[in-house]
Amino acid sequence: MRTRESLGPWHYGLPSNERARIGLYFSKNCTDWCFAGIVADGAGERRSLFRASAIIDGDDLAMVMRVADAAAVSQHDSNIIAFQRVGGFRRLAY
Repeated sequence: MRTRESLGPWHYGLPSNERARIGLYFSKNCTDWCFAGIVADGAGERRSLFRASAIIDGDDLAMVMRVADAAAVSQHDSNIIAFQRVGGFRRLAY
């Protein structure tokens, strides 16, 4: 987390509003959550990933998400819809 003053004018919202990565978490009891991995990583200061929707497709986890890159008006206004597939995602649970 960074201070608000250190953020560029393109950053949307509060300093805790980071949209650079989509992470995958799991829980065996719906209370304690464990990190399984990064599904998507937005490289660069002016790239954000958010509002991911997922569906289980056999052994895979298929996801679509909104993406804003350097051509977007802001970090919040997406200009791309991306598709990501995590093959054998259940293996990531430990």
